[in-house]
Amino acid sequence: DQVRTRLEAGDYLLAVKVRDPGTKKVVVYKDLVTVASFTQGGLAMSDLEVAGLVQDLSVPGDGKFRKGELLVIPMPSRTFRRRQPVYLYYEVYNLIRDAGGQTRYRVDYRLHGARPTGARRLLGGLPRLLGFSGEREEVLVSYEHVGDTDWEPVYIALDLDPSGEDAFDIEVVVTDLKGLAEPRVSRKVRILLEKDTP
Repeated sequence: DQVRTRLEAGDYLLAVKVRDPGTKKVVVYKDLVTVASFTQGGLAMSDLEVAGLVQDLSVPGDGKFRKGELLVIPMPSRTFRRRQPVYLYYEVYNLIRDAGGQTRYRVDYRLHGARPTGARRLLGGLPRLLGFSGEREEVLVSYEHVGDTDWEPVYIALDLDPSGEDAFDIEVVVTDLKGLAEPRVSRKVRILLEKDTP
């Protein structure tokens, strides 16, 4: 499930209560959450949303899992079956535009502990695959993007080697190639893979 609400930037206490209708047991989850502001200037990016599916929507409308022109089905457990694509969705803010209104930035995906068999860059500017290399310990996938807005939604689908590890980390590094000293921001997330059943 997903609930949308408007919040000012700041720190919040999040509490969720879930009741099992069969056993009547109640579980309460609490966490401190920081809502960032992306209007202060300077390159910024949202958290990485791990998803079980991201796809384009050709019809207008609303929906709890809709983000603009995309359907993003979250995977809050961050646990995937082997051979199941791992989707990441995030947004990049405050990209610098040149005199012609064009942005240019690079995204590096660093995978630690698992080897993907492929990566499909799916949205956000005009992507160009710069590299796909590495050993099992670390893999680097790089794309270069060109756009015409100062913020962009981005997502990628990673196809993983089913014989890899049971967990791996993904670091996403965004570098603004139009900015002085090429400013960069990064986020990390851990992904779990279900164990093979005999």
